[in-house]
Amino acid sequence: MAQGVKKRIPVLFGVESFSGGVLRHVVDLALALDPEEFEVHLITSSLRTDQEASDSIKLLEQHGIRVVLLPIRHGAAFPGDCMQIVRIARYIRCHRIAIVHAHSTKAGLLFRLAAWWSGTRTIYTPHCYYFHARTGMCRRIILSAERFLARKTDAVILAENERCAALDASAVNVARIRVINNAMATFRYQTYSREETQRAWELPQQNYIIGGVGRLCRQKQWRVLIEAAAEVFRHRDDVTFLIAGEGEERASLERAIRKRHLEGKVRLLGHVSDVSKTYSCLDVFVSTSLWEGLPYAYLEADCFGLPMILPRLPYLDRLFQGESYRYFPPGDSYAFANQLLLQLEAMSVNGKKPEKIAKMSQPDKEAFDRFVSAHRQLYLELAERI
Repeated sequence: MAQGVKKRIPVLFGVESFSGGVLRHVVDLALALDPEEFEVHLITSSLRTDQEASDSIKLLEQHGIRVVLLPIRHGAAFPGDCMQIVRIARYIRCHRIAIVHAHSTKAGLLFRLAAWWSGTRTIYTPHCYYFHARTGMCRRIILSAERFLARKTDAVILAENERCAALDASAVNVARIRVINNAMATFRYQTYSREETQRAWELPQQNYIIGGVGRLCRQKQWRVLIEAAAEVFRHRDDVTFLIAGEGEERASLERAIRKRHLEGKVRLLGHVSDVSKTYSCLDVFVSTSLWEGLPYAYLEADCFGLPMILPRLPYLDRLFQGESYRYFPPGDSYAFANQLLLQLEAMSVNGKKPEKIAKMSQPDKEAFDRFVSAHRQLYLELAERI
């Protein structure tokens, strides 16, 4: 190496499900890191790669980031998981990885074990601990695994609300926690007029448009939205529901829509490459998730000035407070429908304000800069210990 040339720090991102908020988080961070300072690698699963993931992988590779696909299964897959741990550990040693940054539960298990075996510094971002979604013995097993692995992890990155929930469950020692909230990358967003988007999607101009953004998967519990929509239509018919996202539960959700005769009233938009279009046409943003960390969809809807109806998840209501937010017990479609009807009634009295929806407040660039800077400082800190 030429004298005076600083060696780059090799950082490996480990992801199993390269989709949704995890994809957004990893891609935004990887592209924002200085390529003269960091040599970024990504290992993700070849078994859960949709169009959004494929496009993102191409983008990362265009920016010089090495992407490797391994057949990592979503659930427990012994002895296959053992083979993946061996492959990951081999990659870590071969490429002299300085820091392994694992994302979400399955990757958090495999990549932290591989890094521990290889003697490599590790960081874990759970994107909401999975044990929050489980009960009984299953919860105890997952929580025990998280506690064990936390002792082998140099730092666990959590949002403010996740930190409180993690400490309540004694999932990680407070000394290992680094609080870094998700933040919106400004380059992703544009402004569209409400009418333009509604015409493009052939939405009724006179209707209230209610919708959410997220993968069609068990975590998001979109079936609760469909059940609540059926209840709402018993009282009024000036509403259209949208869900922007793709996933493994599409077929079952389509059946649920047909069963309740809601075709055309509840629409599955599939993957929307520019989510700004979705938020620009909404009157109300909704979520029905069973568990969440600090979702990008919530930050985005807030930035678009939308009233929000959300499940009352641990500590999230501390971050989203005020008259614009309504809450309901997770999984309770009747309570959700009641909040929807109250919101629609309030809007009917006050009148819709499409001009507010069409104008997006500028994402906080300083917040995103802090997000990137906090990760950079942590990487540098751990690299100095090697």
